[in-house]
Amino acid sequence: MQKFKPGQRHNPLDPQAPNKFYAIPVYMGTMNLKELSDEVAEKSSLTRGDCYNVIQNFLSSMKKALEKGYIVKLDDLGSFRTTLNSSGVETAEELSSGNIKKARIRFSPGDELKGMLVNMKFAKKIG
Repeated sequence: MQKFKPGQRHNPLDPQAPNKFYAIPVYMGTMNLKELSDEVAEKSSLTRGDCYNVIQNFLSSMKKALEKGYIVKLDDLGSFRTTLNSSGVETAEELSSGNIKKARIRFSPGDELKGMLVNMKFAKKIG
C-alpha cells in the first residue's frame, strides 16, 4: 500500500489564489541494483551475480540503442525514447545540432504497469 502525506502548493496559473493541499507520495527508500538482483534471484534459478550481470549488460545495450535513435520497447514494462529541447529557427535550413539545448530520456509505462496503478491502494501517513 502506497502511503501519502499532505503537501501545500500554489497554483502557478493563479499566483493570487490561496495555497491548497495535495497528496504527496511517501517514499519508503530506494532499491538499488544489488537489492533488485537479489529479488530477481529469489524468483529464479539464477544467482544474484547472474542477475546483476544481466541487468548491467541490458543497460549497456539499451544505452547503445537509444544513442542510435531507437525506441526501446520492453513489452508490458513500457518503452524508453529520447526527446529533444531546442531553440526555434525561422527555416529548416537554419536548424543545426547547435540549436539543441537538452536531450532527455522519457519512459512511457506499458499496460501492465498502468494496470497496477488502477488497483493501487493508498493510506494517509499519520504523524
